[in-house]
Amino acid sequence: MVEGNNQQQPEASCSAVERITRIHDMVQQWKKAPERVALFMQLAQDDRNVLVRLEALDNLLTESNNDPQIEAFIKQRFHVEQNEAIKLAIIYRNDRSDMTQAMIRMIADTEQSRDEEVAGILEKRAGADLFKSFHNGELQFDTEESVVYELRQAYLLRFARERMHEPDTFVWLKERAENASSEIIRQTALHEIARGWFTVPGTLQWLQQRGQLDEDPGVRTAAFEEIALRFPDLPGVLEWLKERGELDEDPGVRAAVFEEIALRFPDLPGILEWLKKRGELDEDPYARHAAQVTIKNYSSTEAKNMDDTSLPFETLAALINAVDNPVILLEGRRSIPADAYEQASAAARFLAATFPQARFRSGNATGSDEAFSKGVADVDPARLQVVAPYGNHRKNARFEGATYQYPDALTLGQKEQIVAKTIFSSPKYSTLMGLSGKTGSLAAKADYLLRDTMKVVGFSEEFPKVTAALFYVDPCYPMSGGTGHTIRVCQKEGVPVAFQHEWAKWIR
Repeated sequence: MVEGNNQQQPEASCSAVERITRIHDMVQQWKKAPERVALFMQLAQDDRNVLVRLEALDNLLTESNNDPQIEAFIKQRFHVEQNEAIKLAIIYRNDRSDMTQAMIRMIADTEQSRDEEVAGILEKRAGADLFKSFHNGELQFDTEESVVYELRQAYLLRFARERMHEPDTFVWLKERAENASSEIIRQTALHEIARGWFTVPGTLQWLQQRGQLDEDPGVRTAAFEEIALRFPDLPGVLEWLKERGELDEDPGVRAAVFEEIALRFPDLPGILEWLKKRGELDEDPYARHAAQVTIKNYSSTEAKNMDDTSLPFETLAALINAVDNPVILLEGRRSIPADAYEQASAAARFLAATFPQARFRSGNATGSDEAFSKGVADVDPARLQVVAPYGNHRKNARFEGATYQYPDALTLGQKEQIVAKTIFSSPKYSTLMGLSGKTGSLAAKADYLLRDTMKVVGFSEEFPKVTAALFYVDPCYPMSGGTGHTIRVCQKEGVPVAFQHEWAKWIR
């Protein structure tokens, strides 16, 4: 019992719902009684149920009104609290919107929610800020441990683009690119710096530094990709890239440099000779093979056509009508504006209605995958094939009547073939693919890439290789991430692709 009042605090033996109900009753009965602040503090740190702690903290935040004692308590709770929902509640202390509160509740109720559902709520929040320090930099959200990397990656991208013109965004992104414990976050931050701040003096030198110093092959590869893309005409860039293609310790990274040089400098004298030399002299057999494949795949003419994604509707129709069991791949990035979501659904409905003999394949992600799949399901869900990364992925967002498959369906021989095709399409992931089937965030990324390759090349009579592919991409960086990898698989497999600037014409 709290001294000075006859109202008892909720018993720990009661259910969480009952204890929360009693807290609500106390809020009404005690009105502005000072004793309830002490009770909220006690419940916020002692109660064994996170939802009860969250309820107590919500009420405590409402009471705070810049009270120094409450402010000090909130800071203390932030540093010692292990649950991400409590940390979110502190970060969003000034945001009492229903959306924010629903998001915090969902993260708190971890046994009844999926990361994708949380991501869906966060994605709809304008200006959400999961990563900025709070209260003049005194508190920093534990981004490396509390939220899965896909959410951290999505919100780093969102923050970088929505707050690009704020002076401290560039500094913060550089800090993330250098110090984040997740290599995926470092890589994402690096891409965003190159995309938004490549004209800032010193950016090239900073990218070169990250390309040499970062311990992760994927981050170094990202630096080389951006340097080749953004600074191909600057003096010394090509020679520096050649040097890294010879000296980087990882054969997969060296292979990626070969590919970037062939792609960005196809017509310069000496490129073919240099690639031939790497195909003969590189100490690693994989890198030697990659150089030889690069020579074959990226002649000067082919390099110029790498980004040509024109697929007229007449050509698509001819392809579909020439195949007994045509399959069209429909997918793209997770972050998609509302109008583009409707446009993707409309395109899928149009194709499903126009080509009744065709089946359609997608992933199981939010955004583009969901939009395309919805359009197909509106016409005939039985013709929708979905390849999800694992069995219970987004189970609550599935389309009744559609066919679902997973990498678990692959035989050992099929998996080995698809891993090989994954590395062939994206050499920079060669090291990463060795983790497929294991545990951890990097292994999860490897399994997602395996799934992406599987969607294109197929693995059975029911799930054959796709006939054509439509993508919704980031116009600024269409070849990034898993979507970029899937596009590269299509290109290697000879599958025609179309981006939104092309397929949107078909439904106008």
